[in-house]
Amino acid sequence: FVFFTWGASADPEFYFIKTGSRNSIWDQLSGTALSIPANGSLYVAGRYNNYYTQRRKFILQNDTLQEVSQPYYSVGLRTKTLVPIVLFSTSDGKREVARIPANESIEVLLTDNRQSKEGENAFLIRTPLGLLGWVRIKPSQYYSNVIEGISWWGD
Repeated sequence: FVFFTWGASADPEFYFIKTGSRNSIWDQLSGTALSIPANGSLYVAGRYNNYYTQRRKFILQNDTLQEVSQPYYSVGLRTKTLVPIVLFSTSDGKREVARIPANESIEVLLTDNRQSKEGENAFLIRTPLGLLGWVRIKPSQYYSNVIEGISWWGD
């Protein structure tokens, strides 16, 4: 059986319960959307304790749900810049590609989901002219300070 709860501190989760088991909770996945397409995988999406809606894949291995790691995570956010930003050719901020003014429409395509020691995350951006580049930002909590829609949601 699968059931959903908003959880303590508004941390939404899907709980999996094995029938005939003495343990009520077999496993759990955090998120607000769950897809079970009968291909042996589970897909979960949600935004809590994160900067964007994260989409993850799990497979059942040794009676446990194991996440399939991804090199990048899709963000897929059509939004705008709140301040001027600089795009770079690599996620570590090497070689400038473009400068984007404040209030410019952009699309946040993906992230490597790795936070730097300075607390920054790298996001791949596409400009209205089709240029691609990475921006490193330190998202703030509860409000967007660099790119609208990129901020920490959680506790």
